[in-house]
Amino acid sequence: MKLTNYSQRTVEMESWQVQLTSYQLGRIHHCTAGNASNCAPHLPGSTHRQTV
Repeated sequence: MKLTNYSQRTVEMESWQVQLTSYQLGRIHHCTAGNASNCAPHLPGSTHRQTV
């Protein structure tokens, strides 16, 4: 499988800087969210819109 559609950006959520990383691996889109002190679980989905 090939990694495609890789994206990484920082957004502000309730005064917290959160880093969003999304990518597609095969037919599944993935997204992770985290910051320096905490990390949310990995979120898989069938479309890019479901994961971001």
